[in-house]
Amino acid sequence: MLVAGAAPAPPPPLGPFRLEPLPYPTTSFVPAIDAITMQIHHDRLHQAYVSNLNVAVKDHSNVAAMPLQDILARLPEMPEAIRTTLRNSGGGHANHTMFWQVMGPHGGKPGGTLAAAIDRDLGDCRNSRRTSKPQAGAYSARAGFSSP
Repeated sequence: MLVAGAAPAPPPPLGPFRLEPLPYPTTSFVPAIDAITMQIHHDRLHQAYVSNLNVAVKDHSNVAAMPLQDILARLPEMPEAIRTTLRNSGGGHANHTMFWQVMGPHGGKPGGTLAAAIDRDLGDCRNSRRTSKPQAGAYSARAGFSSP
């Protein structure tokens, strides 16, 4: 159950793209992110990307048969009528799928060349987290996939 009085999410349309369940409980990030926020973000926002993507490809069997990464890599070759939806919803689906996989309840510290670049450019990982916290609320649900 989400929020008292909230309408249930509509059933997802059938299609080749699917929303996988979260790889951890929605309560994994409390108190930083509450369970309802996680549930809404996954079950409604991410599901909307998947549903819109499936609607876009339903009349384009050649596109529907492609893996998402190929669709996004070949975006300029996709039918113009669905290209924007492929970019926005396909990119949103790809970004969120990666987000759920790399986001983990136990945190961690980057290593290797990423850690070296953070240390070089931002001081260190701890300092980077402190300086980026004020911007943490600057999330945009409309952040689409960047493409050439």
